[in-house]
Amino acid sequence: MHTSVLLSLALATAGAVRLAAQITVVTPLESVPRRRLEYHAPRLLSCPATQYPDSLKRRAIGGHVVLEVVVDTLGRVPRDRIVVRETPHPGLSQAAIAMAAGCRFAPARVGRTAVGKVVTMPVDFGVVRATHGPGSP
Repeated sequence: MHTSVLLSLALATAGAVRLAAQITVVTPLESVPRRRLEYHAPRLLSCPATQYPDSLKRRAIGGHVVLEVVVDTLGRVPRDRIVVRETPHPGLSQAAIAMAAGCRFAPARVGRTAVGKVVTMPVDFGVVRATHGPGSP
């Protein structure tokens, strides 16, 4: 009799475990629409003038420099977050980097939160050739 009581207790316990392991999935009656956060790109507020290196200007070395910069959450461009993607001359790269580091932006925003954002900045260094008078080549 002692054995039959233990066996029925074991069977009753096993039945309780099976019931406890069942999972009930409840689906919501109404789905809650996901709210989309609006994105605002960084906006340039100010930039210092680009300092065209005199030595390059005298030699008529100009061209197009392309920088990739990170505008941080304060709207600044940390110098260590500037990458030169294109340049015709290292001296022009340095002048473009110095200018970009002084730029100020309204930072990018997702909803109301400021976020860092990568921005491409083209910088042109134009060479103006002197003319000798009307009709000169």
